[in-house]
Amino acid sequence: MSVFARILVPVDFSDCSRRALEMALEMRAVFQAELRVLHVWQPPEFGGAELMVMAHSEGISVGEYGQQQASAALQQLLAECGAEGVQAEVVVGDPRHSIVELAKTYDSDLIIVGTHGRTGRARMFAGSVAEAVVRRAPVPVMTVRAA
Repeated sequence: MSVFARILVPVDFSDCSRRALEMALEMRAVFQAELRVLHVWQPPEFGGAELMVMAHSEGISVGEYGQQQASAALQQLLAECGAEGVQAEVVVGDPRHSIVELAKTYDSDLIIVGTHGRTGRARMFAGSVAEAVVRRAPVPVMTVRAA
């Protein structure tokens, strides 16, 4: 049995999360690991996920529309990185909380997460999902910055 049999890689479609996915694909090959890719879609705070929008002449909620768009973007990212056949999912919630909870649910052995490397005011205003995951995760976390 491999040290890392189940790897979780959360993505936010940034360059650093793309690099984290590429690193996870390399590690999957080395460790013969199961890889799960996750995107956590966070509803806008101004109206919540239940707010209705008009999209393509259909009245759907912001949550449904956001999940549809995120799912399409996730499939495109997987195809671009050559990750066909990898388990992937979009969930709704706060990324800081959802990633840690899903790592437990999936019984992950490792989380590989991209980090923007923000400091100062940018970090204060944008926060750091990667830092929150590192602090709270029940398993080792590898952080990856874009080249």
